[in-house]
Amino acid sequence: MPRYEIRVMGSLGPAAGQAFPGLAVEVGPTVTVLSGDLDQHGLQVLLDRMHAMGLELVGIRREPRA
Repeated sequence: MPRYEIRVMGSLGPAAGQAFPGLAVEVGPTVTVLSGDLDQHGLQVLLDRMHAMGLELVGIRREPRA
């Protein structure tokens, strides 16, 4: 399963872990990074959830496997 890194604008805080279970959450001062293994359906569900929450997507990167 591919691993993705998804960046959203803003500092989401501790609630991000609850909103996105199964993903690692790195909260920065201006950008929050979500990362984890997602198939195509899981990625689409995540993007739909982010859109519904009004989050501004900064970028998506598929991480290469070692």
